[in-house]
Amino acid sequence: MRKAFNVLIMFSMLFLFSANSKGQTENNKNLTDSSSQVKIAWVWSDKPLARTGDTINFSAFIENTGKNDVGNILIELLTPDGISVSKSEQKISLISAGSYQRINWNLRAEKSDTAQLGLKVFLKSKDKQIDKYTSYKIFVIDRSAKYGRQELCTDEDGYWRLLDKPVTLQTGNAGSLTPVKHLKSSEIKHNTYGICTHLPRSRDYEPFAISGYSALG
Repeated sequence: MRKAFNVLIMFSMLFLFSANSKGQTENNKNLTDSSSQVKIAWVWSDKPLARTGDTINFSAFIENTGKNDVGNILIELLTPDGISVSKSEQKISLISAGSYQRINWNLRAEKSDTAQLGLKVFLKSKDKQIDKYTSYKIFVIDRSAKYGRQELCTDEDGYWRLLDKPVTLQTGNAGSLTPVKHLKSSEIKHNTYGICTHLPRSRDYEPFAISGYSALG
C-alpha cells in the first residue's frame, strides 16, 4: 500500500514538473516574441569631448514600450580605433513592460581624432537584430593640444569637431599693402568696399550731405 502511494506521489510530482516546464517555455516564447517592443531610447556620455588618457562613462537606455515583459536582450557597443572598452557586450535578463534599464560602459580614450567613425550600439534578441542604427560621437583630442574656440566647436548635430585654424583673407596675397585714405562722413560719395557704416562719434556726425542730398531729407 505504501509502495503504491509512493508511486502515486512520484507521478504527481512528474506531472507538476512537466506542466511547470511547459509554462516556463511558453513564458520564454512570449518574452522573445515581444522583443519588437524594445528599443534604444537614448544614449549618453559624460565626456563627448575628451582628452587622451581620460576615462569616459557611456550609457544606453533600453526601453520596453510593450505590454509584456521582455527577456534575453543583448546590447553590443562597437568603438572606433582610439577608444577602448573592456566588455563590449552586455545582457539584460528581463525588462518589465513599460519600464527601462540603463546599461553602462567604461571607455578609455587612447588616441586622438576619433569623431569621424563614432560609436555604434546594437540591440539584439538571440540572433535577431532589433536596433542597429543608433550611433554616438566622442571626439578625443590630444591631452597637450590647445585649440581656440574658432577651431574647436560643435556641428549642426551637437557633436564636437575640429576646424582649420582661421586665417586672414589676405593669405597668399603677394601684393603690397596700400593704406586706405580716411574721409569725413561728408566726403564719402562712393563706397568701393561695399558697406558704409556710420558710428556715433563726438564730431563729424549727422547731418551730412552725400552727393548733394541731405541725409535728413
